[in-house]
Amino acid sequence: MKPPPVRLALISIVAAALISFFFLRLSMNTYREEHRVVTRTLGSVPESALRSLAGSRLFFGHQSVGQDILEGMGAIIGERPAVSLNIVQSQNLSNLPRGTLAHWKIGHNTKPETKIRAFKKIMLSCTSGAVDLALMKFCYVDVTSGTDVQSLFEHYSSSIEELQRAHPETQFVHVTIPIESMPKSFRGMMATAAKKILGRPTVIDDNAARREYNELLRRRFDGREPVFDLALLEALDARGRVTVARSQRGSIQFMDRSKTSDGGHLNEVGKRFVGERFVAFLAEQVPDHR
Repeated sequence: MKPPPVRLALISIVAAALISFFFLRLSMNTYREEHRVVTRTLGSVPESALRSLAGSRLFFGHQSVGQDILEGMGAIIGERPAVSLNIVQSQNLSNLPRGTLAHWKIGHNTKPETKIRAFKKIMLSCTSGAVDLALMKFCYVDVTSGTDVQSLFEHYSSSIEELQRAHPETQFVHVTIPIESMPKSFRGMMATAAKKILGRPTVIDDNAARREYNELLRRRFDGREPVFDLALLEALDARGRVTVARSQRGSIQFMDRSKTSDGGHLNEVGKRFVGERFVAFLAEQVPDHR
């Protein structure tokens, strides 16, 4: 007796999902680029640069991943007496005391244009030279496979140019878009495999779009203006190797699984890793006002 057509269809779907799961898991778990990436930690930054943070005023516009970074920064700063930087939540930048990093949650997740507008509004509402350094970052949910990456990048770039004209004394920093990891659980991997079978976008497609944006940003600004490469830091494993996956679009970076608990936000390991490098990066960008 032959199985009913519905059962046959279900068996076929499950079999295809298992096959896709096997190949996805194989590629995601085994591929690390062989070259090592050496990142700047606080130990590699001169004490004089760290002390310069005490004389600086900074502004950081962000959402949840930015909050993760700030929490990591706070933990690191608390362990380093040489770093004097007060982290406060404020969008009033005109009278910031020196030695302050003000931060504010800007815009709405999945709507990157609202974040650009909110960042511009805050910066244009303060007097010229009110802050020494300013930056905003997008979240991983702001750029997916359906995003018009070129249009978003041009919107961001033109907005920063406008702010640079309004604040010629402020150093604007650019940040790559954070990325996601591949799912850790069997259920998550199966869901990704099922999406692939049904022709729906997966984390692979979303990270490919983020890679496209980040490459545009690096080509435009790297070597000309400061770039904090958050995506690269997230992709590094404990040995400094970059976590990548092979696809029809080439090699795509993924967040190292040790740095996240939910696939997109930083866990305690990730917070400290990125937070320390963010402090080191900022210390090397701010002017010395002592």
